[in-house]
Amino acid sequence: MSLKELPPCSFRLGNYGASLPPEIYGDDNTFLNWLKVQNILGYSKIPEFKINPGCVAVLIEDTDSYGKTWEGWSHIPEHIFNRLLIN
Repeated sequence: MSLKELPPCSFRLGNYGASLPPEIYGDDNTFLNWLKVQNILGYSKIPEFKINPGCVAVLIEDTDSYGKTWEGWSHIPEHIFNRLLIN
C-alpha cells in the first residue's frame, strides 16, 4: 500500500480523534484488517498536536450515520502501520 506523508499541520487538535472501534485493539491482525478497509488520506510521524512515541498519526476520511463526510486522525502503533505499508 502506498500512502502519502502529510505535513504536521494536517494533524491538529480540531480533527483529532478518528473513531477507532474498541474491538480492533488487542489483536494486531484485527487492527491491520480494519485499517486496510479505511479511506486513509495520509500519515505523519510528527503530528502538530500530541506526538505519541511509537505511533504514527493516520488521517482517515469517513461518513457518519447522517451521511456527512469528515476527516479525523488517530494514533496507530508504528509496528502495525509498518505492516500496512508492506501489505
